[in-house]
Amino acid sequence: MFIRQQTLYVFFQAYYPAKANPENLRAGLAFFRSGVRVNATPLVTPAEVDAKNRTASFRISLPLEKLPTGSYTVQAVVVDAGTQFAAFGRAYLALRTPPKTQPAPAPSGGAAASPSSMR
Repeated sequence: MFIRQQTLYVFFQAYYPAKANPENLRAGLAFFRSGVRVNATPLVTPAEVDAKNRTASFRISLPLEKLPTGSYTVQAVVVDAGTQFAAFGRAYLALRTPPKTQPAPAPSGGAAASPSSMR
């Protein structure tokens, strides 16, 4: 559960095929409501590539104020530009309005005790 005043930070990793060039990998997030895509981030390059394990790490941030409150399916997509290689994962996100703050209680109307009356 998130509120619209927050920023969503997403970190994910993807394995890439032996034939893929990690320099061509791009990733982004897509937001769906009731099966309809309502928002997406720009595609980004990997923040880090581990050639030994063939993994690419991605970091994406999105201010949630751009989205209306509600429930979303968030899809992380990785593509190898210029090829048919693609992968995705999905998660769910709920976005709500922040709770209304309650004003601090007012001091009681009685007179405060003076130090001399507290003996």
